[in-house]
Amino acid sequence: YNSSRELIENPPEYDVYLVGSDQTWNPNVGGKPDAFYLTFVPPKKVKASYAPSVSTTKLTQMQKDRLACLLKNVDVLSCREQSGAELLKEITGRDVSVVLDPVFLLSKEEWGRFMCEVDHPSRYILEYFLGDNINHRKYVRMLSKMFNLPIISLPYNLIDFKEKNNINIWCGPGGFLSLIRDACIVCTDSFHGTAFSLLFEKEVYSFLKHEQNNQKSENSRIEDLYKRFGIEGHIVTDYKKELPEIDYQHIKIILRKQILESEKYLKEVLK
Repeated sequence: YNSSRELIENPPEYDVYLVGSDQTWNPNVGGKPDAFYLTFVPPKKVKASYAPSVSTTKLTQMQKDRLACLLKNVDVLSCREQSGAELLKEITGRDVSVVLDPVFLLSKEEWGRFMCEVDHPSRYILEYFLGDNINHRKYVRMLSKMFNLPIISLPYNLIDFKEKNNINIWCGPGGFLSLIRDACIVCTDSFHGTAFSLLFEKEVYSFLKHEQNNQKSENSRIEDLYKRFGIEGHIVTDYKKELPEIDYQHIKIILRKQILESEKYLKEVLK
């Protein structure tokens, strides 16, 4: 389908329609098609969301009014972040379940089926930044010297293409997963870079991509994830000190419970 109009004129036929996840309900993302709110779905069909991210805690009144109108079309609401769920409840006056990002619904062994091997040094730091903060990169170089590890970079920003001392690797999703799995340390400002690092139980240093006063800040995506697992202190804000190790036994207990809650939500929708 190339447009919402094509979806409305010839919708795919199912019993249940789910929208999600990631930034499908972020009003600051370009495009914002109405189809992300299931406006094309025929009457009397079940319409629900699974873990969409609003990605921000600040909306204009115009954005709130648009969301309120579009969300009338969705029968059952869920959100990936607690802050997003509270925002949607304020806008709609309805209950909004908080569920896990789909990444966490598969085990690291199940994700292994989608991996493809990439040539790399036996030990390395993986750097994956979407933002352009120079201090984040300086911090990675500090870790590189501290642990005597080369830096593999998944270059996204122009800054990374100019860095001559890193090993730049271009790869698809399978390579992305295997590079996270094999890294000694992962440094990232990406939500999914962070999510997969936690799932693979890596030593991960997460950074916030935006300044906190930025109207379009997406920091809540990582902040809510870390709060969910009780590890808020593991987001890098002081560029001069190393962070303590993450207690993955603690995270496993929380994750197991939240997987069951997320699966329960999906089963209820499918009923």
